[in-house]
Amino acid sequence: MADQPSRGKGWLIRNRQRLFGNGDLASSSASQPQAPPLKPHTPIDYSNAHLQEQSPLFSTIPPEIRNRIFWLVLQEYDDPERPYKRNTYYTRPGCMGPPKIDTALLGTCKRVYTETKVVPLQSVEICYHLGHVQRASPASGSSSIPKMNSVGDLCTGELWSNIKRVRFTAQLYGLTASNIHHRLGHRDDQGSKIAMVGKVTNPEVVTISIRYQDWWWWESDRPLSITTTGWKDIKLPDTVRKVVMELETRDSEVKRKQLDTIIDGFFKFPNQCKYGREDGMEFTVSKKTGVQEWIWDGPTSYGDGLKFPHHPEGDTMGYVVKVLTWELSGGRD
Repeated sequence: MADQPSRGKGWLIRNRQRLFGNGDLASSSASQPQAPPLKPHTPIDYSNAHLQEQSPLFSTIPPEIRNRIFWLVLQEYDDPERPYKRNTYYTRPGCMGPPKIDTALLGTCKRVYTETKVVPLQSVEICYHLGHVQRASPASGSSSIPKMNSVGDLCTGELWSNIKRVRFTAQLYGLTASNIHHRLGHRDDQGSKIAMVGKVTNPEVVTISIRYQDWWWWESDRPLSITTTGWKDIKLPDTVRKVVMELETRDSEVKRKQLDTIIDGFFKFPNQCKYGREDGMEFTVSKKTGVQEWIWDGPTSYGDGLKFPHHPEGDTMGYVVKVLTWELSGGRD
């Protein structure tokens, strides 16, 4: 089930009537009445909540299995009904449409809401773009509060701190400590955490994605290069457990070799490409995790009419993405 979340969700939809009985059921079918939208900031009276013990979901299924079902149903996905145009600077696997979470489950009854209200924020990934607004997806912000298509106004107050994953898509000129601190929040002179943009987050995983169009002078087909000297100044929140980097380029022999040279440098000189944490801990590239790779087919132009002589003829070319993980390695020397 874990590898096929869509089956878990489909199973729940097919068996929803049996699981939730005849209580305050909200169906996702267009032919059924929809649950009213949740009203954030409105206190919920739990004193009259029905225990729903007539439902096998609560009377028979163990809590750990029930929580897994809830987690599968409330996963974020790209909305297939509102796909992005193919030839943009941001459209790619994992960003094929606005992020969406079906939250109708939270409106079924008070007990379900109590057990699931933080799950959407734990599965959602907040995305910030560091660079020109033209390169940002509509679901991310370059200098404003990130758009929360999936959970909207639910993401307020304490709930914001339940977000576990943050992603940065970064043009190399934008990958700076100040830009990251500006969005994740930092501590003031009294030790209180403040955020200059958006709200303070406490992520466990931070992903930094360097897309093909984020490299220096990609338009001129210059050799790939990256400077890591400023990474040591990046201080991530104490809650972060790992940093993931996705490095994307054209799937050609020349570009693969250039990217492999950069990655080899990370492993050969790990002390020169560390990320820091506010408590003094450091992240170094993980040899144990190694390098994962995936490829995909995408456009040769990006909707602004520009053509590039180093791109192949036609409207499709291959892209390769190499993924590395930075793990905690201890404090500073």
